[in-house]
Amino acid sequence: MNDWFQVKKLDCFAQVKSAFDNFIKIENDNWVYDPWQCPGSRSIQMPVSAELHSLIQEHATVPLYNQWYIWDYLDAKDLLIHKDTNVPGNGRAMAFIINLEGDFENKIYSDDNHNTPIDSVTYTVGDCMYLNNSNYYHGGTVLSNTRKTLSCWIDVYDKELKDIL
Repeated sequence: MNDWFQVKKLDCFAQVKSAFDNFIKIENDNWVYDPWQCPGSRSIQMPVSAELHSLIQEHATVPLYNQWYIWDYLDAKDLLIHKDTNVPGNGRAMAFIINLEGDFENKIYSDDNHNTPIDSVTYTVGDCMYLNNSNYYHGGTVLSNTRKTLSCWIDVYDKELKDIL
């Protein structure tokens, strides 16, 4: 098992997708457009009920912060290569990502020049990904028309991904 990412099916995907579908119907002008990691996309914080959060956490089998974000790629196709700036050890060093729509290839890059992929994984609707995004350079490509995700932070301190799964 590697320490940069793991992908698995999320058993409670139907409940997550339903909550997302209900939220997305609401007119909302709080979207943040063109985050630097993915120009042409948008993101917004989505409230998740304590009940749904507990259900997701139970299926994820890791502690999760109940602070969720939708990332809607719209027409964007590329997640630029980057390493997130959260400090490992502060409890927000790893991301938990639920793929709601589309197919995506995520790549991990070496630290030397960030141009050499050392691993990749493709995931699709209903998959969840555990991503050690503060310790490894990563980027990716949308393989379908678009991509939508719901994500939060894994609530761990001073652990490696391979040790919590």
